[in-house]
Amino acid sequence: MNRRRNLSVEDAVRASTLLEERNSMRYVANLLGRNHSTISRMVERFNHTGSYNRRSALRNRTVTGTMLRNELTIARNVMIYRLEL
Repeated sequence: MNRRRNLSVEDAVRASTLLEERNSMRYVANLLGRNHSTISRMVERFNHTGSYNRRSALRNRTVTGTMLRNELTIARNVMIYRLEL
């Protein structure tokens, strides 16, 4: 079974630099000895988060209305009440 190895920050920066120089993802992957999908995920992650770091394990967590209300209350310091129609 193949296990994914995380890209080091140095490899991610190197990959990013090579991609900015208009090299293909497959070319960059071959230079770094990685699969092209690893480079693709790195680019997607950077475009989404602005960081090369892996996302936290909580990324798939379902946010409930109550959790959202609590987070908004903390962030805005405003109580949010349920409106009954």
